[in-house]
Amino acid sequence: MKKNSFVGGTLIATLSIIVTKMMGLLYVIPFYKMVGVMGSALYSYAYNIYAIFLDVSTCGLPIAISKVVNEYNTLGKRDKVEKTFYIGRKVMLILSIGVFFILFIMAPFVAKMLVGNLDNGNSVRSVSICIRCISLALLVVPFLSVYKGYLQGHNNMEITGVSQIIEQVIRIVIVLLGSYLIMSFNGNVTWAVSVAVMGAFFGALGAFIYIKLKVGKMFIKDKKMDKEIIKKIVSYAI
Repeated sequence: MKKNSFVGGTLIATLSIIVTKMMGLLYVIPFYKMVGVMGSALYSYAYNIYAIFLDVSTCGLPIAISKVVNEYNTLGKRDKVEKTFYIGRKVMLILSIGVFFILFIMAPFVAKMLVGNLDNGNSVRSVSICIRCISLALLVVPFLSVYKGYLQGHNNMEITGVSQIIEQVIRIVIVLLGSYLIMSFNGNVTWAVSVAVMGAFFGALGAFIYIKLKVGKMFIKDKKMDKEIIKKIVSYAI
């Protein structure tokens, strides 16, 4: 990779982090105003549980894949690079689907643990609905992270940087527009927050589509498993 390309990509990645952080700080002001205290608490319940299950589903794999890809790239072992990506996708697909089903099924139980039998607060049903809505993101976000790890292993920061901005923009649009429309029509806080948390799913889906279109045919689809690569991924992930 050329030096100017690497520097330009790093600059875009840095700017994308700053932009996404700023947007993340600003959108909550109008959102919390629309849904109120109850809605804000409901949103936090769903996102906090989602964050925990997202960590479980990724298990440090994106960083591990990035390191292994970078290592084989340095050694000029292109076939090993593609095998790493193939294995990473397969493992993450199984993990993400498994964790999604666990959270979706356990949503009522988790909701009850969070709110208990509170008289003046969000109901178990409301929290459960929001958790199930945000659990859809577990089908895309972990898988997306493998692609990002692969690209970062190639020192390709530009595509990942732009994808982060796309992901955040789509998410915020859905959070604000969706909650605004529902609150304007029927004022149902539970459904407003449910739509808002689904912004994580649609944002990740938009970023994933962008990355797939951008990289085109650079990914090799069919590869055999490799014990050496699996050991490296697991050791780096741990």
